[in-house]
Amino acid sequence: YLLLKQACRIPMQIKDPNAGTSKTPMQAHQRPRCRHIKTPGAGISAWLAACGNKKDDKTMEHFKLTDKERETLNALTGSPVPLSHMLNARERRVFYQQELLGENKGCLISFTLNIPGPVKLLPGVPDAFEAGLSQIGAVLKENGYPVEKSRLILDTTGPEAFFLLPAPAKKIKGLLIPIEDGSRLGRLFDIDVLAENGEKISREELNCPGRRCLLCEKPAKECARSRAHSVEELSREVAKILAQE
Repeated sequence: YLLLKQACRIPMQIKDPNAGTSKTPMQAHQRPRCRHIKTPGAGISAWLAACGNKKDDKTMEHFKLTDKERETLNALTGSPVPLSHMLNARERRVFYQQELLGENKGCLISFTLNIPGPVKLLPGVPDAFEAGLSQIGAVLKENGYPVEKSRLILDTTGPEAFFLLPAPAKKIKGLLIPIEDGSRLGRLFDIDVLAENGEKISREELNCPGRRCLLCEKPAKECARSRAHSVEELSREVAKILAQE
């Protein structure tokens, strides 16, 4: 776990945490790739270099994948993920959420995709993930909310993005719910918003209806709890959505 933390502090580099030891090095497909970006406050030239491609609209740099990041995701596509890796990924996600909120004031957007089954990077996932990034960025820009810090993780467990911004968490959650509900592709988006104290803002707090099952339109939590549908059924539906988009 600490090795994952250490590796993710090296922006977009493959770092072998076992280098110089007698231990077997981690395979390339096991190592997460990270992009850790601060916004222009620390120097716009350094920020642009970290983001990759220079663009006139600086606020959108957080919401685009570079060519190298796309290549990384494409190379990881189709790799099955052991349960232990998924559990580690969840711990890593919580760690980064706590770290970003602990160092700064504001709310945190945590964006992933809901992909059932052992393969989290299906064909079409890179495009779907970037579509979600673009929609989040457009909503924040339209409402005048700048991002102070962002972090991107590319791993076989699926891509993840974090955005820290000085804004009320409930307001941001309310702005982002329509992205999840507005299309079939949006049904695959998992956009969490955490308040400054680390508490996740729920739909219920905003009097918004809960998410619906992809297959039967019943409450998603109810179907998940009762295991109403097999992983194979859900995977087929997700693959169909990704292919259509």
